Amino acid sequence: MRVNVDGIWYIINKADKVAELCSNDESDYIEDDELDDSDDFDFEDGSYAIDGYFAVPAYIVFEGEEYRVNSIGRFAFCDCSRMLGIMLPNTIEYINEDAFNGCYSLEKISIPDSVVYIDNFAFHTCIGLQKIKFGCNLHDIGEYAFRGCSFSELVFPDSLKYLSEGAFENCDKLKIVTLGGGLNLIGKLVFDHCDSLEQIRVPSSKYDYYMSIGLKKYEKLVVKYE
Repeated sequence: MRVNVDGIWYIINKADKVAELCSNDESDYIEDDELDDSDDFDFEDGSYAIDGYFAVPAYIVFEGEEYRVNSIGRFAFCDCSRMLGIMLPNTIEYINEDAFNGCYSLEKISIPDSVVYIDNFAFHTCIGLQKIKFGCNLHDIGEYAFRGCSFSELVFPDSLKYLSEGAFENCDKLKIVTLGGGLNLIGKLVFDHCDSLEQIRVPSSKYDYYMSIGLKKYEKLVVKYE
């Protein structure tokens, strides 16, 4: 069921009492009289018109029932080009496909420990995104999830199992990458066209394994750490 709470759309699951923050681009659901004059958000080219910073609520209340916000939906904030930052609560588990694609002004983000999955293209072409902190339970980064971002350094948690194809391709300001010890997949093109890349740091105990699953092409950049 798709509902509007405080000017933001959610898909709620009444059985599980959870909600996914979703896009506003389904025009059939949007009527002018559904939004109060006091709402801070308007709509522009199918995106939420958010200036500056936005905090995703951990819980919403609809018709007297409380729902835990556990997911950022597909295209939820796609092309929110004036959003500088977003605060995600420690209830979010999934950041879905294209959720922040094209948020050109987004500067930094902290991924909560609750997040286990970042889907394909989630932060694609967020060209202003310079800093990111990954939570300690992140399991999967999808294809081209951060392609074209502006990080200078990345540190991945030991929990990360899957680093998918092209996930950080074209991050041309990226200099240092530190991989954790839990990877089972390193996709092709994952660090291709990262023209400033100087080091890919890997645990000594994982060096041979990581070379065999995808790092061989970056061999000259790989250094071991204890």
